[in-house]
Amino acid sequence: MSERSHNHSKSGVFLIELLIIIAVFAICSAVCVKVLATAEEELDYSERLTLAANYACDIAERFRSGEEKAEIIEEYSELYSKDIEILPNAKDFSGGTLVCTLEQTEGENNVSYLKIVISDGGEHTYADVTAARTD
Repeated sequence: MSERSHNHSKSGVFLIELLIIIAVFAICSAVCVKVLATAEEELDYSERLTLAANYACDIAERFRSGEEKAEIIEEYSELYSKDIEILPNAKDFSGGTLVCTLEQTEGENNVSYLKIVISDGGEHTYADVTAARTD
């Protein structure tokens, strides 16, 4: 075998090895990008879940302590309008904020119930709580 042919075959093998290494790195980077995108979505969901739980607990405690539904809506509209929108009735809402619907019902023996549902206005419901108080 001539020297030139031997060098040509070594460079061909090197080129194939280089292409295989590039392909492996491309696959690994695609997997890493997918994992990072999923982690970012989970982080966003987790933050919204925590925020919704805090708001639902706060609203329930305010209701139990005697605040009226209208007072709760007014205060949240003034203080937290960037993070949460409290709707008096359920309706479609699209946007980056959380959506809270409050439904008050009267029970027997002077018991009032406030159903608190916090969602993103779409596919996720982050909190669904019912608070009760005696009037």
